[in-house]
Amino acid sequence: MDCPDRTADELPTAVATDDLKAQAEVARRLLPSPLRALAQQLAPEELLLDCGGGGRCLWNSLAFLLSCLGLFVGDGDALRAAVIAHATILADEDLPCFKLGSGQGDDLSVRDYLTASLLSWPPAARRGYPAAYTTWLQMMANPVCWGDEAAIAMTADFASVEVEYLAVGAQGTPLSGGGIGPRHGRAQDDR
Repeated sequence: MDCPDRTADELPTAVATDDLKAQAEVARRLLPSPLRALAQQLAPEELLLDCGGGGRCLWNSLAFLLSCLGLFVGDGDALRAAVIAHATILADEDLPCFKLGSGQGDDLSVRDYLTASLLSWPPAARRGYPAAYTTWLQMMANPVCWGDEAAIAMTADFASVEVEYLAVGAQGTPLSGGGIGPRHGRAQDDR
């Protein structure tokens, strides 16, 4: 997020008080075991927060972070609805999404990206529905459907931010991660 009228030295800095450290330790103990292991690896430099479950953790977490940045007002369900509406427009217009591979070659369309994301799901999670971007949109609109990498990408595009993420296994071992930003070549007013 650009702050043209401030230097990096002038930006707010969090101060870890003893009370805040104690609250963070309690919160860490309440995390599911894989996240607890990750939280321990990240501490004390970073804090891992769990913003709710039941298929809503990704959306609640992103809504919380975007609200902290002043970019969104609402809960995870409201963000899910806004991002799905945004992704629907992008897919209906068959807009480009990302460069394939090393950035060389043709753009991958939003339709193809959402379809590829759906194909990465276990077959049982797809429930026999056809592998199509429309299925991804329909399933992701379900309030108990877990968010995936494409959900992060569509949120990053919706809010014009880069989202850093880390996926972990059952023991808290990092599996994958990275940064996902807005679509390639996206103009600020292209929403």
